[in-house]
Order: sequence, then structure tokens, then C-alpha cells
Amino acid sequence: MNTMWTGAVSSIVLLASAAAADIIIGNYPPTNDLTQTADVDNLRQKAMAFTMPATTPYDVSSITLRLGNYVTPGDVAILEIRDHTGSNAAPGPNVVGSFIAPPSSSSAIADFVFMPSGAVTLQAGTSYWITLRGQDAVTSFDWKASSPGLTPTGVATFTANLFTSNGGTTWTSSTIITTFVIEGNPAVKCYPDCEGDGDLDIFDFLCFQGEFANQSAYADCENDGDWDIFDFLCFQGAFANGCD
Repeated sequence: MNTMWTGAVSSIVLLASAAAADIIIGNYPPTNDLTQTADVDNLRQKAMAFTMPATTPYDVSSITLRLGNYVTPGDVAILEIRDHTGSNAAPGPNVVGSFIAPPSSSSAIADFVFMPSGAVTLQAGTSYWITLRGQDAVTSFDWKASSPGLTPTGVATFTANLFTSNGGTTWTSSTIITTFVIEGNPAVKCYPDCEGDGDLDIFDFLCFQGEFANQSAYADCENDGDWDIFDFLCFQGAFANGCD
């Protein structure tokens, strides 16, 4: 591979990863969230399921939650993404990603950004659960919700909403859709391999066209905040250069 083009493609990948994150799934901004809430502690836990798009995996960059009565270090929020066993009756047992709880010195309702403790990649066409619980009975805080409820949207599809009051022994369907947003960027290791299948073909162009239509961060190949013909030319150049 030509050294100059190698540097150019590497720069494109780095710029794409540094671009503004896509909304994987979420229901921000909240509206009228003073009355609806999920009280969370070690026994009272919340879980919501979603399914990733069929063609593109995503690296999670952050998860933002709308919380109240959350004051650290007394309150310990344990946020996880878990696997999906194929049933919407309960979250899976395996933790796919854990997140670092942010500090808080006020009980006021606010937005709290949880950062991943390590790399968290959500695979294409795969379902997951986002779960939140407290550390113990003393740890109790509110996960706020809009009224009327707002269905989460994004590149992923919202599929289930559960609550447990007995530490996960049994789960029941919930009507309260708490406020959150999961953000991230396409986990494409070779930039022009839009489908992420290891092959460069016409389907990668079609994939890029779809990303461009959605004005995703990935499709802003030039990383200038605009989606135009130059992004297509940029992608064409990266495609022509190929992948190592």
C-alpha cells in the first residue's frame, strides 16, 4: 500500500472516530419529568432492551441518565449493558459492558454521563439490555422519566421495558420509560469496509449511501460537519486504497 495513502486512510479513520457520536438509542430531551420515576436500589432495578441495526456494529462512547436524589459517595449507581438470551422476560446474565458512575453533590434532577470502564462494542443485529441498580438498600435514587413517556429511538430499535422489586428474581413489564441515551460511533476497523464484513464490494457503497442519507458521523468522511459530494469522493478514495 502506498505510504501517502496509508497515512490518509489512517487520518480518515481517526477523524471519523473523533467525530460527534451517533445516538445508538435514547429518548432525550426529557419533557415533564417531575412526576414519573423509577426508584432504584439493590432490589428495585430497571432494565430496557434494544436491538442493533443489521449491518453496523458500534463502539459505545457514553451513556447519559436523567437522575434525581442521586448524591455520591452515599449513592452508588451500577450501570451495565448485558447480553440478551432471546427472551424479553429478563436481562441476560452476562455483562457486556460496565460503566463508571459520575460524582454528584446535589439531589437535584440532572443529566449524568457514565463512561465505559473499558471498550464496549455492540455487534450488528444483536440485542442487548441496559440495566441500572443500586449497591445496597441504603443506595436509593430516582431514574426519571418523561410524562407522557417517550419511546427511545436511534440507529437501534427499542424492544422491551422491565422492572424488578426483588433483585432480579422476577421481572415484570413496566410502563415507565426512563430517560437515557447511549452514544457511540461505528466500529469499523477499516474505514471503507462500511458493512464490517472484511470484504470491499458494491455493498459497502450502498452501506455508505445509507449512512450518508442518515447524516451519520461515519458518512462525514471529510469530518467537516457537512454531508456533500466531497464525502463521496473521500469514501471512493479510501475504497480505492483498500485495506491492509
